[in-house]
Amino acid sequence: MSTGLTAVTLRVHRAPIVGQRHNTFTGRRATLRPLYPRARCPARCSTPRAQADEKVVKTPEEWKTILSAEQYRVLRQKGTERPGTGEYNDFAPDTGHFCCAGCNNPLYSVSSKFDSGCGWPAFDKCYEGALAIQVDNTLGMRRVEILCAKCDGHLGHVFEGERATPTNERHCVNSVSVRFVDSDPPEGLMETKVIPAGKKGVVLVGADEDGTNILKNPLDVAVAVMILYLVVNYLRRFF
Repeated sequence: MSTGLTAVTLRVHRAPIVGQRHNTFTGRRATLRPLYPRARCPARCSTPRAQADEKVVKTPEEWKTILSAEQYRVLRQKGTERPGTGEYNDFAPDTGHFCCAGCNNPLYSVSSKFDSGCGWPAFDKCYEGALAIQVDNTLGMRRVEILCAKCDGHLGHVFEGERATPTNERHCVNSVSVRFVDSDPPEGLMETKVIPAGKKGVVLVGADEDGTNILKNPLDVAVAVMILYLVVNYLRRFF
């Protein structure tokens, strides 16, 4: 007697290779593409050292046992220390290097540090593969955040176009995010800019990559109007 059920054959497919997905219906593999344009995704210097180093991943509780309260606020919660208060703001050693305060990843040479007068330690270049960058749209502007490539700890922001250094970059770094090491860095480390050629460090909200078409998005316009309204109402208190 027929039960009306149809036999179902189960197939076990091998796991798809990285960057591809297996299509069960067509039997073909389709290449996966990034959801967002590459320029808007977090970027890392693609160097052998950066690829070879293992990522440092810890839970918030584990980080709290390693870092001080201020280090945790800045490195893990993207805080900012008050200007002019950092340990390394006016610190100018002749030898040594600076590493990440969270994972000891070498970040900057002492020769890359300079006095920018901004209130935070400033550097004009980093070791290749030491930093990761990503877009930060807070405070009404589009900035480039710099992070440790090994543990993703927040270091500060990088600004370009000020023409204050040969690299045309200023890495504005929190003192609590780094640690000075009074010895030479590991051999073979090269220094370089962190922002890819042709990318601007600071662009107003709504601007294209070249800085044009500012506030073309209706939402950006609304935010700008609200900020202007708050500023005007604040200034009216003094007039």
